[in-house]
Order: sequence, then C-alpha cells, then structure tokens
Amino acid sequence: MIESAMTTASHNVESSLQKKAVVVDWYSEHETIQVFGRNQSRFEIQKDRAIEALQVAKQREQFDKQLNLLIGKTFEWLVSGVSGVESIYLTLRDSRLMLVVIAEVAECQDDLEDSVTEFDITVAEDSDLDLIRMNSMVLPNASDEALNSFFDERFLLSLKKQGD
Repeated sequence: MIESAMTTASHNVESSLQKKAVVVDWYSEHETIQVFGRNQSRFEIQKDRAIEALQVAKQREQFDKQLNLLIGKTFEWLVSGVSGVESIYLTLRDSRLMLVVIAEVAECQDDLEDSVTEFDITVAEDSDLDLIRMNSMVLPNASDEALNSFFDERFLLSLKKQGD
C-alpha cells in the first residue's frame, strides 16, 4: 500500500514536472536536437548550439555567484579599516566591472589609493573570482552630475556600510 502510494506520488510529480519542462530529444538525426515546448510547438537546434547555450547558462549562474562573492569581499575590505571613503559603486566600464571609490576629500590620499590597488590585485588573483574582470578607481567627491559620467545605468550598485 505504501509502495503504491509512493509510486503514484512519484508519477504525479513527474507528470507535473513534464508539463513545466521543455523536452529535448537529444538522439535525433542530422546533428540536430528536436525541442518540444510547453505548448507542444516544436523546433530544431544544432547540437553544438544547444551545448553552447547550456554552457552560457551555466557560466551566467557561476558569474552571479562570483558577483555576490565579490560584493561580500568588497564589504569585508570596506569594514577592515579603510579610511577616507565617502561611498563605493560597482558599475560597468568598457565591458568590465568597475569599482568606483569616492573619496571623502578632493585631495590625493595615498593610503586610500594604495588600499584600492591592493584590493584590486587581491580580486584579480582570487581563483574563486576567475570570471570577474574588474578595474578600480578612486575619484574625488564631486557633484552627482560629474560622477554620473563614470556610471553605466544598465548596471550600477551603491555599496554602503550599515548605518550609512
């Protein structure tokens, strides 16, 4: 009785999943894969392109995890005793991530510049962040209009310590 109920429950889960899943027939002829969509529409895709799409999806998932790790490491760096930081932004620039550190004052702060450079090198050498390509820069505190020229609105994160 229990085994029968488990089999029925397993079958119900499978059919529920099958309704949601896109079915891929990997063993079709002519190096193509037949894909049957949820609404039973059918299309074919070259196997190499399907593999490439799956690899891109996996790499995107790994990149998202590494981006979260980068954000965590940035907060760790920020609370480690770095002084002279007004704010930090993570944005895009020249198809790379750009860590923009806004200094509290307009004067050059060698200690802050050195700390940002060391953090940049740490990120570049971290094997857990191998998909992250990032540059860093320190900018003086300026008007929003002036700073906005350094930011890409498609991707812009403002990183703040608690209490800021």
